[in-house]
Amino acid sequence: MKPLLHIIILIFLIPVYLSGQADRTNVVQRTGKLPAGTIWFSPDKLMMGKSGIDTSKALTNFTLADNLYAVVIVNKTLKAYYDELDYSYQLNDNPEKEFNRFNYALRFYVDDALMLQWLDNMNTKDFEFATSYFFPLITDNKQIQSEYSSLVTDFEEMILKLSEGEHSFRMELLPINGENIKTDVPVLAKGRFTLTIKESDLKTFESSKTITLPEATLKSSGLEKQILLASKAVYENAEPVKAIITDVKGDWTYSRDAHDLITGRQIVASVVYVFPLKEICYIKSGQYYQSHQGNGMYDDVLFVKEVPGYFNYEINCDLINPKE
Repeated sequence: MKPLLHIIILIFLIPVYLSGQADRTNVVQRTGKLPAGTIWFSPDKLMMGKSGIDTSKALTNFTLADNLYAVVIVNKTLKAYYDELDYSYQLNDNPEKEFNRFNYALRFYVDDALMLQWLDNMNTKDFEFATSYFFPLITDNKQIQSEYSSLVTDFEEMILKLSEGEHSFRMELLPINGENIKTDVPVLAKGRFTLTIKESDLKTFESSKTITLPEATLKSSGLEKQILLASKAVYENAEPVKAIITDVKGDWTYSRDAHDLITGRQIVASVVYVFPLKEICYIKSGQYYQSHQGNGMYDDVLFVKEVPGYFNYEINCDLINPKE
């Protein structure tokens, strides 16, 4: 599941989503077919047992020193709920290519105030067959951070806005798409937990449980500027703002012809892009190439293709625009 789009809800926007809150129960009553599922929380991933997911290790109290994973268990597939509600849907198995498509939402209430609505596109297989879903909220697992970078980043940004002390959280799963985002929809699953925030835990949280920029394997301000220029038109409505050379070799790889003469060179770099319309930042890794003119002279750097297996995930924009 690759998260695509998120909406941070500011306090002054909360009434837009809460205006139909009193009528939500009526929606469920009218359908008569939508029993709510349950969301469980644990510092470890809950595993599948003989009779389903083992929730015996689920907890309700956490600190920033803990990992925090959520498992949503629903009574029916998301497709079944959509069919019962007579909602239209169009599945998309390439969500990274389209930021505006989504078919469900996670809502997070903190101390009974809506703080975050996170929108995502569930893949076809899970949409049609799955009745349980895994969501990491706080984790020090780098692989999970990368895979679920959008949710982890948004949850992190929300946490860092909260004051010290104990906070009550409510998490909900809802069937939301582009056609009904501003209308009242039933809650398919919900769960509660408490998170205690201490100043002493913040440093550890920010150092190990937040998504960071990759380390450079080669530093060259001149080359970094050329890579930024070559990245200008790679993604629509995206502005490249920072280039980090992350090639595992830490240097160029040279290509040669049959006479062993250099024809060009290539290198991998990870570029931070700002998507201003979405107010999000992504880091994307790509291969960059220079043709050899001869006598050690090279043409301008060109973007060749995306490179999987390097660094491709959403990051907190504050990493490139640190707050004073």
